[in-house]
Amino acid sequence: MSKEEMRRLIRSAVEKEEKNIVSFLGELVEQNTFTQNIEGINRMAEVLTGAMPVSFVHETNDINPDYAPHHIFTQKVKNKKALILAGHMDTLWEPENSFRKMVQTKDRLTGPAVFDMKGGLAVIVWTLKILEKCGLLEGLPITVLFNSDEEVGSVSSQDKYPGLAGNVSAALVYEGSEPRGAGGTIVVKRIGIANFKLEVTGASAHSGLFAGEKSSAILELSKRIPWLESFNVDRNRLTVNVGKINGGVANNVIPDRAECTFEIRFWKHEYLHEAVETINKGISAPLLPGCRLKLSETNRAMPPLDSEKTDELFEIVQKTAGEIGQKVVPQGRNGGSDASWFNAAGIPSIDGLGPTGGEGRTKNEYIFTKTLLDRIELSANLLLLPDLYTFS
Repeated sequence: MSKEEMRRLIRSAVEKEEKNIVSFLGELVEQNTFTQNIEGINRMAEVLTGAMPVSFVHETNDINPDYAPHHIFTQKVKNKKALILAGHMDTLWEPENSFRKMVQTKDRLTGPAVFDMKGGLAVIVWTLKILEKCGLLEGLPITVLFNSDEEVGSVSSQDKYPGLAGNVSAALVYEGSEPRGAGGTIVVKRIGIANFKLEVTGASAHSGLFAGEKSSAILELSKRIPWLESFNVDRNRLTVNVGKINGGVANNVIPDRAECTFEIRFWKHEYLHEAVETINKGISAPLLPGCRLKLSETNRAMPPLDSEKTDELFEIVQKTAGEIGQKVVPQGRNGGSDASWFNAAGIPSIDGLGPTGGEGRTKNEYIFTKTLLDRIELSANLLLLPDLYTFS
C-alpha cells in the first residue's frame, strides 16, 4: 500500500468513527479524576483499558499508595526501540467542583478536563484503534503510558522514565494544543518548576506583657514576601509566586514560627541557581533580632524542556501535518509536563499533540471538535514513520 493510500484510508476511518470518538471522550470527561480521587481514576482507567487494542500487553505500576496506579501498554517488536505515547489521567477538577457533563455545540466540546487532558487521552486510544481498523498497527513497537500523578509533578511515575532510556526512540506527549491562526500549537519548550519552603523562627512571648522589640516570626516573614515577589522582573528568565503562608498560635502570643511556600518557574537551570543563591544570601541576615530563616526545596524540580532533539521532532510533526493539509506552529509554554521528565531522562520528547482548545480549569474548558479528529489523523500518520522508531 502506498503512503497516499494509507493516508486516505486513515482519514476515511477517522471520519466514519467521529460519533464513536466523541462518545468515548464524553465517557472519559464525565468521570471525575481529580488526583486524589483514586477510585475515580481507577474507573476511568477501566474505560481506557477496555478500548485499547488487544495486541497490547497491559501492566499496572502501583508504586505509591497516595495515588492511583499507572497503566502501561506495550506492543513489542523484537530488536526495535519503542515509541512512547503518554498522557495523564489525573486532573485539577475536584469532585465537588466538577460540572461533569460534556456538552457538544456546533464546533466544540465543553467539559471538565476535556482540554487538560482527556482530549489527549482520546487521541492516543483512537490513534491506535484507527490503525488497527486499517490493518496498519501490527509491527509497530509502541508503549503507551497513562499516569495518575502528573498534576502534582509526576512524583512517583517520573521514577520509571530513566529506566526506559536506551529502549525507547522518542516520547510523544498528548497535552492539549492551543489555537494559533489557522492551526494549532505543538509544544517545543516548557518551563521548569521548583517548589520551596521558607521557615522563620523567632521568640515566643505574651503580647501584653512583652516590652521591647519583638522577635516575631510572622513579622519577619511578612517583610520577606514582597522581596520574594520582587524577583518577577523578567518573565523570560523566571517567575516567583508565594502561594501559601502559615504561622502563629493565638492573637495574644508573639509568634515564634511562621512559614511560606513558593514556586520558582525558570526557563534555564542557571536562572534558578542564581535566584536560589540570591535568596539564601538574603536570608542569612534576619531583618529582626532573634529571628532565623531557613530555605528548603520541597520536591525535585521539574526540569525545563528545551533541546535540539525536540526541535527535530517538531520538524517531523510539522512536515507530516503539512502533507495531510494541517498546520502546526511551535510554542513555548509556561507550565510543566511529562515531556520534561522524559527529556531529562535522555528520551527525546515533544508535547501538545492533543486537540486544540483552552480555558482549562474553568466552566468554559473546551476543545474544537474538528481538531480532535485532526490530531488522531496526524498521530496515526506519525506512527507510520520509520524515522520515529530510530530517532534517538
